[in-house]
Amino acid sequence: MNYNKTTVADGARTELHDTLCLTGAEISVNSLPAGACVPFVHAHKQNEEIYGVLEGRGHAVIDGDNVELKAGDWLRISPAAKRQFFAADDAGIKYICIQVKENSLEGYTAADAVLTEKMPDRLRGPVFFVNFSPRRRRAGRFPSHTTMRRSRGTDTRPRPPPARRDVRAECPPISFPPSRAAAPPPCPSS
Repeated sequence: MNYNKTTVADGARTELHDTLCLTGAEISVNSLPAGACVPFVHAHKQNEEIYGVLEGRGHAVIDGDNVELKAGDWLRISPAAKRQFFAADDAGIKYICIQVKENSLEGYTAADAVLTEKMPDRLRGPVFFVNFSPRRRRAGRFPSHTTMRRSRGTDTRPRPPPARRDVRAECPPISFPPSRAAAPPPCPSS
């Protein structure tokens, strides 16, 4: 069988490495009740972590910075960054943590995909494909930014590249009390 499936029950933490027989990542689903926190600060030697907030709200302390989190937020943390997670005082938080070796991604999405079957005609419609091929861009067959075309018709109009924003200029730094930056408050006992 080429796949594994599991169901995550409600609980404080569920690790999926063994359940799904993962070979390139560790994934956990974590839940903190209102006012609770992960009882330790940690960093990693080689692995970056990607956090996705599924429900609720809270915050993370990352290298002394307070980062507010709510459902729908995603966060990537470098291996060396020291981190700790907290639920809000009046709301719990449920999040997924994906841990992978930093700089290990070589092929992804279109570069790693292998089409094994043609889509049936009845499902075809105004679907857009995006060409991310660096080889084709280097060969001069596509402009340096992404080109989109319709699956039916001849829409090959180039789309402008997305505007780059300096998020640091848009988001002023959060003032963080020195006492909490030095040592986060202890977790309440339940």
